[in-house]
Amino acid sequence: MRLIVKKIFRDKTDHVTVYEPGSILEMDDQARASDLIVRGLCAEHKDKSDASVASAEVVKQAVVKPKVRKS
Repeated sequence: MRLIVKKIFRDKTDHVTVYEPGSILEMDDQARASDLIVRGLCAEHKDKSDASVASAEVVKQAVVKPKVRKS
């Protein structure tokens, strides 16, 4: 499911990734997508054409490991 971000928020799992308004978020988890829509953080992106996402940043939800600083 594709969502468009309406309000800035942080990723639930890594707490580092920030989703900016206007970004397109691609998500497989229907329960999580519904939660984001109900909370007003995202809206369903209904336009499936590739031209509509050419100007927007598409963010795939994935597990991202934070970088470890070397002292």
